[in-house]
Amino acid sequence: PIFGTATDTEEQGAEEVTEERFIKEEGTIGAAVTQLYDNILPQYTSTDSPDIEEINRLYCTEDLRDLGTQCKQKEKETGKLIIDWDWWIQAQDFEEGMTIEDVQTEGDQGYAIVHINMQNGDVRSRLLFRNIDGKWLVDDIYYFDEGDWHSVRKLIRAQI
Repeated sequence: PIFGTATDTEEQGAEEVTEERFIKEEGTIGAAVTQLYDNILPQYTSTDSPDIEEINRLYCTEDLRDLGTQCKQKEKETGKLIIDWDWWIQAQDFEEGMTIEDVQTEGDQGYAIVHINMQNGDVRSRLLFRNIDGKWLVDDIYYFDEGDWHSVRKLIRAQI
């Protein structure tokens, strides 16, 4: 299966985003991740309010965007936060820096493991991609916590 287990990259060191093996050519997952974070990260270092809706529109599948919208609607209705952190950086605050640890592709699916440098400790995300009309879009985001990967999609669905 394309997803694998949490131990797939535990032993591997992070690679700089500029490594040739991940940023090969337009139309690859590595190029999609690089474009995504090249767009996102400056927004976190230059403003308190990145345009998350626009980021999601550009880089997420329609299904994941819809789940995000339903999540926000439920939070407004109940007054209770479902996700109290930003799913792109897995935190509320960002210092700077990102590396891609691994990229795997199988047919029209794939994933990239991203290591994000945070002020209070680094975080890892596994972005699950789907190729839709020739463009790699994020279809789920997994965060690593307590020794295992957890799906943002499943977290939202369990709460809405």
